[in-house]
Amino acid sequence: MHRYFPERADLIHAVVHHVTELSRHAIQRAEPHSGTVRDALRRVVKGHMDLGSILTYIYSEPLTETEPALAEALKTMEQAIEDVLARPATRSSTPS
Repeated sequence: MHRYFPERADLIHAVVHHVTELSRHAIQRAEPHSGTVRDALRRVVKGHMDLGSILTYIYSEPLTETEPALAEALKTMEQAIEDVLARPATRSSTPS
């Protein structure tokens, strides 16, 4: 492991960037701009369920708060959810 990541910080950077890429793909697959806000948000959240453990880890990792590059990478995931929530609400054709 040390051959690829000489320092712990190097490993954390790689993990955060890998997870943000996985998140980006999950968001794209969820098609967050189609359907109702509720359905779009549900799809985005469902797409992230497999990332739950690693998301918990990286959001509790102190380096993600002190390293600007890591904090910025996490903002990309958060922005997609904020974009869905900022959409105007439309009524669903089926009751929930």
